[in-house]
Amino acid sequence: MQPSIHLFTAAAVACFCAFAAEPAAAQTAEARLEGSAQAIVVEPAGITAIEDLRFGAIMQPATAGTVTVGMDDSISATGGAVVGITTPQPGTRGAGRFTITGDANRMFRVSHPNRLTIFNGTASMTVDKLRSNVNGQERFDVNGSYELRIGGRLQIGANQPAGDYTGTYEVTVIYH
Repeated sequence: MQPSIHLFTAAAVACFCAFAAEPAAAQTAEARLEGSAQAIVVEPAGITAIEDLRFGAIMQPATAGTVTVGMDDSISATGGAVVGITTPQPGTRGAGRFTITGDANRMFRVSHPNRLTIFNGTASMTVDKLRSNVNGQERFDVNGSYELRIGGRLQIGANQPAGDYTGTYEVTVIYH
């Protein structure tokens, strides 16, 4: 009896090994591929103010008016505001100018408010219709630079109090 138990045990072990070897062979037949990861770190955009948005000296008007400074430094006036070349007025006029720096050839957008208030003590005037030379998206040049120009319209009240008026506005550059 003894020999048949060993023979039966040997046959059972052989069958078990044959079935157990089957999944082990399937596990070694897998495919492998290595992936990769990449990242590009760019410097943040920078903004440097070159010139303020300047409306210059304006005669105190008896009636309300406006002075508009274009992005191209053009000047126009309506109502009681006098800015003509024949009227001597000290001070320069021109668009606000900024140098924006960033990653060469990268697309960007600019945001700024449409209006702001400038003050002389308690007296104030509104600057509205702020416009820039960036329409939608722009691209930095090959050196990573762009000249931003901002113009706007100054609302001058009748008998506006004399004085120096100042205010600020924020310009933001957003990479694309």
